[in-house]
Amino acid sequence: MLSKVLPNAIILTAISASVMTFAAPAEAKGDPLIGKTYSEAQGLISNWHGTLVVASIVGDVQDRDKCTVASWRKTKPLDGSGKPSGPSSYLLNLNCNMLLADSGSPGASAGSPEGRNRKGIEKKAAHLNKDQSWCYESKKQYDNCVNFCAKYDDLCHFTLS
Repeated sequence: MLSKVLPNAIILTAISASVMTFAAPAEAKGDPLIGKTYSEAQGLISNWHGTLVVASIVGDVQDRDKCTVASWRKTKPLDGSGKPSGPSSYLLNLNCNMLLADSGSPGASAGSPEGRNRKGIEKKAAHLNKDQSWCYESKKQYDNCVNFCAKYDDLCHFTLS
């Protein structure tokens, strides 16, 4: 009986692991790294006094700093007696495809949660590129514009004074 159950358990575990490894950022609300860019994750891991290790990369369309973290796991080195020693390592699985697919470039479908989110960001950037007056209506809105353009510098084509 055990010989029949064990292979099925291994298969189910492998399927579960593969689904979790490439879970969409929208499914990871509250996760400190999933959905962050490589450079953002690098900063967080540095603040945590950890070591960043790229475990895998899917796609090659974007520069590494703009790749997004699809999943990750934390490991702790062990000494000869099996006790934790040294700083933690954070193994990142990166997605380097475009955030939104277009003709000739792989990425998220515009119908997916990630694609709809990116489409909204691109729409906001296009509106701000056309008319920045909203940014000057209050200090809070100005700060929002500055933060938005710092995060999406590839989409903002204007400079706030």
